[in-house]
Amino acid sequence: MKQYLEDNLLMNCVFWFKYQYPEPKYLIHHSPQEGKRNRITNKYGKTYSPEAVRLKKKGTRAGFPDLCVISANHIFFVEMKSEKGKLSENQKEVIAIIDKLGFKTYVVNSLELFMKVCSQEIC
Repeated sequence: MKQYLEDNLLMNCVFWFKYQYPEPKYLIHHSPQEGKRNRITNKYGKTYSPEAVRLKKKGTRAGFPDLCVISANHIFFVEMKSEKGKLSENQKEVIAIIDKLGFKTYVVNSLELFMKVCSQEIC
């Protein structure tokens, strides 16, 4: 249920953003990381997901924020959470790295808050 709420929030925010801030002047991107992966057991009895291994090799990073928002010479990130959602340890670690690199990450739990963040960040 929590994932469903976060997915709906994400889709509503992206829909609003694309209407309010059209391309090519602005860009919003979501890298899908969520979802269930098929798992198999190898001949040594180890269970793993070939898809997850492939995604990791391609650079997918656990904990990366849900959205990347880009405008002229400016980037910020947004992590979507349901009202009761909490950041995972991976998310806290990635947000700390992004912060050290000089960029902002916002944790958003409503369309209204997303709209406020965008109006503050995009001049």
